[in-house]
Amino acid sequence: MDKIFITADSGADIPSERAKDLGIHIVPFHLSIGEHHCDDGEIEPVDMLE
Repeated sequence: MDKIFITADSGADIPSERAKDLGIHIVPFHLSIGEHHCDDGEIEPVDMLE
């Protein structure tokens, strides 16, 4: 029987402890801003808005 995994991207704002308790695998949200590419958490929100 296949395993089923519940996933959410980091934009879902599920606290890591809560995700761990629920067995949810968090996948980083990928950002593309102009020529800059990164995963969520690698850039501060204030820098992203500039």
